[in-house]
Amino acid sequence: MKSYLLYGKKDVRYCDIPYPDDTADNEVIVKIKSVGICGSDIHYYQDGKIGDFIPREPFALGHELSGVIEKESSLYPELKKGTRVAINPSRPCKTCVHCQAEKQNLCPSMKYIGSASVYPHLNGGFSEYIKIPAENCVPLKDFISFEMASLLEPLSVVLHALNLAGDLEGKSVLITGAGTIGQLCHMAASLYTSEPIVITDIRTPALEKATKIGVKAALNPLESDFEANLTSLAPYGFDILLEASGASNILTNTVKFIKKGGKIVQL
Repeated sequence: MKSYLLYGKKDVRYCDIPYPDDTADNEVIVKIKSVGICGSDIHYYQDGKIGDFIPREPFALGHELSGVIEKESSLYPELKKGTRVAINPSRPCKTCVHCQAEKQNLCPSMKYIGSASVYPHLNGGFSEYIKIPAENCVPLKDFISFEMASLLEPLSVVLHALNLAGDLEGKSVLITGAGTIGQLCHMAASLYTSEPIVITDIRTPALEKATKIGVKAALNPLESDFEANLTSLAPYGFDILLEASGASNILTNTVKFIKKGGKIVQL
């Protein structure tokens, strides 16, 4: 089957790799229909790594994906061939103290498809097919397109952040970073509060995109009237900060705009 493999910094190759037909009883094969490009994928391509995760072998990126069941698992009869699914890319150990406390996202032995976090690396979605535990497949409603479904993984990150932030009703929200995560934060937060929701970014194209999807207050910190505009929207500071930029200095520069007793959630 065809696959795009990352060989190193700015080195992605269109390759033939073996079809993953050696499935265990609890695994299925999914034919990929849509894959999102995450910021981590871009880091792998541009820098050849992300943080301490340095590829030790070629592998396929892509962990925001959807598709259709190609090969069934006898243990999961509800996942018939042709079933449309989104895929959970994480594979926790299920036995550690965090997994037992239903906080699988904190699992120190987490395996993740499309990532160099473990070795051997687990291929991601930039391939024709992927082998995955059946329990990682989420059947899709008919109204959800494959493209929409590939955004369920980043959306789940956002919803987890909002759960950590607590009840948003009557709360003002400041979102730093107008990328996909930041814009999803705005969409989700707007369902729970009618108070000001502001999104900030130093990239003009990102702010323009945010405005197109309905963000009413999209501000650039490099503009001279930035602080005045923020203060006018939340004179006593914002109740919630959702940090979605990943910039190392953002908290130092932004915490002064958060209300005393407010909450900060880093995504």
